[in-house]
Amino acid sequence: MTITINTADYQSALVPTSPEDPVYPYPRLQHERVGAPSPRQYRAIVLENRYLQLTILPELGGRIYRWVDKASGKNLFYENPIITPTTWGNRGWWLATGGMEWALPLDEHGLSEATPWDYQLYRSPDIVGVTLSDVEEHSGLISEITVSVDATHAYFTLMPKITNPTDHAVSYKFWINGMFALGSQQIGPGLRFVLPGGQVTVHSTGDPSLPRPHETMDWPVFKGRDFSKYETWQSYLGVFAAPAAHDSFMGAYNHQTNLGVVRIFPHQLVRGAKIFAPGDLEPKLWTTDGSSYFELWGGLAPTFWDEVTLEPGQHVTWQEQWYAVGDMGGFNYANPDAALNLGTTPESVQVAAASTQPINGRLILWQGEDPRQATDWPVSLAPERPFRGSYMPERGATGPWGLSLVDENGRTVAAIGRTGDGGEGGNTDGSIPGVEQVVVLDRDGQKRDWKWVEEEFGYQLMRAPIRSADNRVFRLIKLQEAQAGPVYVVEVRDAKGKPLSDYLVAQYSPTAPNEILNFANQEWHGFDRATFGYPDLYGNWGISLGADNQPGAYFVLSSEVPSDVLARVAPLRDSNYRCLRPTFKLVHEGPRVAGSDDSVAWDPRLDRLGIKLIKAEKRPGQPVFRLVAARFRDTAESQALHHVFVEVIDEVGRRIVGQPVVMAWSDGSARMVTEDKPPPEYAANVPMYNQLGQYRVYVEGDASDVIEGLGLPGKQHVSYLLTFQRVK
Repeated sequence: MTITINTADYQSALVPTSPEDPVYPYPRLQHERVGAPSPRQYRAIVLENRYLQLTILPELGGRIYRWVDKASGKNLFYENPIITPTTWGNRGWWLATGGMEWALPLDEHGLSEATPWDYQLYRSPDIVGVTLSDVEEHSGLISEITVSVDATHAYFTLMPKITNPTDHAVSYKFWINGMFALGSQQIGPGLRFVLPGGQVTVHSTGDPSLPRPHETMDWPVFKGRDFSKYETWQSYLGVFAAPAAHDSFMGAYNHQTNLGVVRIFPHQLVRGAKIFAPGDLEPKLWTTDGSSYFELWGGLAPTFWDEVTLEPGQHVTWQEQWYAVGDMGGFNYANPDAALNLGTTPESVQVAAASTQPINGRLILWQGEDPRQATDWPVSLAPERPFRGSYMPERGATGPWGLSLVDENGRTVAAIGRTGDGGEGGNTDGSIPGVEQVVVLDRDGQKRDWKWVEEEFGYQLMRAPIRSADNRVFRLIKLQEAQAGPVYVVEVRDAKGKPLSDYLVAQYSPTAPNEILNFANQEWHGFDRATFGYPDLYGNWGISLGADNQPGAYFVLSSEVPSDVLARVAPLRDSNYRCLRPTFKLVHEGPRVAGSDDSVAWDPRLDRLGIKLIKAEKRPGQPVFRLVAARFRDTAESQALHHVFVEVIDEVGRRIVGQPVVMAWSDGSARMVTEDKPPPEYAANVPMYNQLGQYRVYVEGDASDVIEGLGLPGKQHVSYLLTFQRVK
């Protein structure tokens, strides 16, 4: 299909650039030569389910042009009635078309928002989507943006993937920019911004009473003004969450249209969160009808002034969910399942909840430092049916207040503030091991002590505290002397010493010696100067050392499992780039939940779900497929996927291609065949639609272990990652 949009004749005003131009090979523009607008047709792709409809324009930078919330019938995005170039952007022009665009490889609006992108459609029984792709000509990076809509949720899912196919490291910037009006062509005093955290960094402003660019200010209240309320703005303003995104959600709410937008993203990886609104800027700068908009930005780096780097052959990918919320008066917490609002007036406590799929349960209000239940409300939520309530506390009663949404199975779907829902603590009584437990081997295979490491190489080890619910932690267990050459290699192993490829490994290069320790005190997450990627199927991750050869810190990155940090790592230039290659191992310390079998790298959360392993009988002389690893991804980790992912390897750990694997249920089965997919992708996968306990998985052909009881607990979108190994 096509849609028609009034478009100025800007293409005849484009001016080619030369190689010394920082935006080469993209054109600049002579604004005085831009011609009058006329109707122009654009190819359009429409994705929709019962809750939303997306219109995507591949010819205009692969942007999502329109997002209609079917409950309200309104477009959340700003939709400019005319496509005409502004004077903003790195090229000296930018099309303020509206919708959602992808900015790469420079800051602001990137370079390719006006160029055609390739696309590929796909469809499965419960998901439709499109992958938009572009080879960015300035950097050589490949951008792939997959946009998908499933049958049961009110959100759409974004999966960006940036790949470096070149033979050299590329430093770049990548940002998602959504232009919104939330059901109106004018933004006004009813607009509220949701940006977690206590400070922001100013990017730009016309308000002389505010800090200058690069400076920080308190958020949301600064000098008595609440800047989360657009009505307090006196001029244009753009701010970044400081020093980086504080939580995995952000968004905005329009009280005039009772419509809001929620963005859910992995903030440990995607660290940039920015808002911008035009304030007193004249709309004639970008349109002809006086309409206005605001912007929500998300990026890999914390600010436009920061960059990230991809080494040759590396890629980075993640998933985000974006959804609309209706009449709930705003929100101050959100996750992929629901958004909550909790606030007080002098007389009452106001609560609200909205969900991304139907949920029956209770909304519970909690009161006090030692939370007790103040009241609750039975709720039957759906994306088109949010809930609002109020509570009149007894005279003299005070908070703090907490709010939790609990479904009919007793699962806490979302919670904010202090609640009495319990939950597992993160600390154990296990002691943190010392450096003497690291095996250190020199080039001849002889054991060395940590003093030798410090004197010879200057490395520093920072042990992680145990803070995961199941006592898992990545420990540095071994250092092996080697020659780095151009690549430094990090090994990652599971509890049985087998390769582990589904956790990111990061290299962090501090700008000052003390920055490592500051970084370590921030729960091991620091991406201001970080490079990261997944290990290969053999558990190895290699990174180019770069020309500067600056000391770096290495660790395994996970929001759920802490990791030791090996810091001050730099190969010795005067000794053929001697280095010590680290091995990190996923271990349990302190009390442990026993897995189904001691020979399996078994996620203890599987036991709580009632999932079992049935061992196959080994016959003499006959091969058998053993389950050697089983990992669970909860709703947040799975990020809208609801699949069983399977890897099948041979006796020495090599992938077996073409091996059938079966997922069976009471009245049917699905057959998948392993493929030679690029790491870190698993060799095969199949979606799940039934409740927990319905599925069993095994390798077809020879005798095979069977893992049974898989499924979707409470219809939550979760995934299972299974590895079978052939044993003779």
